[in-house]
Amino acid sequence: MRPSPRQRAGLKRAAERIGVLNTLYTIRGRWRDARATDTEGDELPPPRLRSLVGGTPDSAWFLASGRSSAAALSAAARRRGADLDDPSVDLLDFGCGCGRTSRHWKRPIHGTDVHPELVAWCQRHLPGVYTVNDPEPPTLYPAFAFDVVYAVSVFTHLTVERQQRWLAEFARIIRPGGLLLLTTHGDRLAADALSASELRDYRAGRVVVCYSQQEGTNLCAAYHPPGALGRLTDDFDVVDRLVESLDHHDIHVLVRRTNSAAALQPGAH
Repeated sequence: MRPSPRQRAGLKRAAERIGVLNTLYTIRGRWRDARATDTEGDELPPPRLRSLVGGTPDSAWFLASGRSSAAALSAAARRRGADLDDPSVDLLDFGCGCGRTSRHWKRPIHGTDVHPELVAWCQRHLPGVYTVNDPEPPTLYPAFAFDVVYAVSVFTHLTVERQQRWLAEFARIIRPGGLLLLTTHGDRLAADALSASELRDYRAGRVVVCYSQQEGTNLCAAYHPPGALGRLTDDFDVVDRLVESLDHHDIHVLVRRTNSAAALQPGAH
């Protein structure tokens, strides 16, 4: 029987206490990848890349989760009058991985990720323009390049300080009035995964980051209580929070302020 989220959280904490969490995490990933078989040819990324972005090599899950992700993002954007399938809307998939969500748009888009191998697969197999970004901003994009930027399961694996730096970069590359769509872990996941003291911080309105030393991996997990994203930026207004609209993730819709200080930054012209 598969452990519940609360049981998995308890196992992680026990492994951390005895100093074997990182080792077990590495062994688990190698074992999972070794068991994966690839029967899809060039139609899908190889199992190892699917595991890297989603924690499982399962091809059916990869396709279904990406399709659900695109549908949920489309619905969130439509509530603000944006059609993500419209070719005239300049769209960026930030943290595109190997195209789990990107592949489901009906037109070419832009995508960027920190993993060159994932980006290379997108460049070879998907329409659009895909580039590698550094773990720290800035990106290579010019100021005001995009109408909409989305990041699925990205801020859920970053420290608060790095989230703030990327929010500033998004403000630079998103046009005034444009949209930023971010997913975060919701209340139910926080209740399952956090310790009693961490849950008190969460309920007090503070972002809680677990295993921050593994920032950027699936092991690091950030939990955003309602209203927390708005307190991390002066460049966006948080206009919508769609609770658990993407699996157990909340989708937050942020609008780039027209009087944002990012417009005054060097290069923002």
